[in-house]
Amino acid sequence: MSKQLIAIAALAVTFPLLVSGCSTLTDGTEPTPQASPSEQLEQLRSEGKVPASFTTEPRDLRVEIDGDEFGVSWKGQPLTEGCTPGEGRTNSAVSLLMLQDVGIEDVQQCGNVWQAMQADGSYIAWNLPG
Repeated sequence: MSKQLIAIAALAVTFPLLVSGCSTLTDGTEPTPQASPSEQLEQLRSEGKVPASFTTEPRDLRVEIDGDEFGVSWKGQPLTEGCTPGEGRTNSAVSLLMLQDVGIEDVQQCGNVWQAMQADGSYIAWNLPG
């Protein structure tokens, strides 16, 4: 009997918390819909932040934008236009997309964007605003 009372008491305490977490915003505004990663990449492309030759069919695309910094993670073809060996310094936006506890390989600078390959074969690209 005591197990049932404990379960009922836990439900009585937990249920209002669950319901309040699923409610709409209290100020009456609707949340701003997030752009899809493809839309974010297209925005970066149209603003000239990533090369126009950036792969048109990336797989597993993820994009993080934080103010002037951005990071892109994808599987598919790497950037090739004007790429030269570069340094491994990254920004905070791309750090959210990096695999944990592994390094990056083959860092290249491609114009104003850096790219590197990760251990799983995916690529990351980022900028370093001045």
